[in-house]
Amino acid sequence: MKAESKYFPVRLMCRVLELRSSGYYAWLKRPRTTDRIRSDQEVLTAILKIDREVKQVYGVPRMTSEPRDRGFVINHKRVERIMRENGIQGVPKRKFKVTTNSKHRLPVAENLLNQEFDVAQPNQVWASDISVPQQSCMRDEGKAPRNRLTGAGCKPPQAAWVKSPGRERCGKGTPRYQV
Repeated sequence: MKAESKYFPVRLMCRVLELRSSGYYAWLKRPRTTDRIRSDQEVLTAILKIDREVKQVYGVPRMTSEPRDRGFVINHKRVERIMRENGIQGVPKRKFKVTTNSKHRLPVAENLLNQEFDVAQPNQVWASDISVPQQSCMRDEGKAPRNRLTGAGCKPPQAAWVKSPGRERCGKGTPRYQV
């Protein structure tokens, strides 16, 4: 009834359901029971512990099964409510995409250094890396990024990172960084 009160008068709904409107309003003012609050607090503690253990990647379905395995009698709707009220969100893992084609007949450069990067004098050995850090543009400014280089005004995690010339912006004004 609470959700439908935006569309229908409460008195009309109470009449159709054969309820007294005073009982509905009394129910609205009634505080949640202390047992339920205490139980929600225990579930929240378990969810926060699980969230840290799994590095903040579980969403509602997997987060529901974990407390059940630990002895809690809990419903997915309750887990969803507790997670939403406390700002806990799962971050889906990105699927691995193969970007290297090793089955080719092109010449491959020799490994002259054999992983020995220590040299006696500067400018004797030059090395480079073609790997690129994972980049993402957060469209929703309200969400806090987790384990990603994102957002305008964020500092690059390493001093060696520089702004990429010619590719200064990604999306809506978010700077891009590369090695």
